[in-house]
Amino acid sequence: MLGLQGTASPLAILGIDLWLDPTTLIGGYSASVDALGSARLGLPIPAGIPIGVTLAAQFVAIDACGPQGLTASDALAFAIL
Repeated sequence: MLGLQGTASPLAILGIDLWLDPTTLIGGYSASVDALGSARLGLPIPAGIPIGVTLAAQFVAIDACGPQGLTASDALAFAIL
């Protein structure tokens, strides 16, 4: 998932902690994993995006071993410089 900002504390939804602000979500993207469970997803930076914009990303996956069948990473915040 990709959003414009994270939250100060996680939102507990379906047994996982979501760190993205749901009111600023840009979208969700599908990614496949390799045999070791590593996922890669390249997202190009749009040409017209202003310098200084901050974004937050979080990985949520279907996981039979996780709570409620889902697992999630912490969110990663980054800025366009």
